[in-house]
Amino acid sequence: MYVDYEKVEGLKIQALKERVQRAKAEIEAGATTGGDAFFDELLTEAGD
Repeated sequence: MYVDYEKVEGLKIQALKERVQRAKAEIEAGATTGGDAFFDELLTEAGD
């Protein structure tokens, strides 16, 4: 099986950039959550 690692890495970087842009938009819109609530939700999801 042939894997084009450069292409995979490029896709990872593109996805990360898109996540950063969404995060910036959420912050600018005031759609943030407190740290405790974030980690509580994260731990709940991890327990699923």
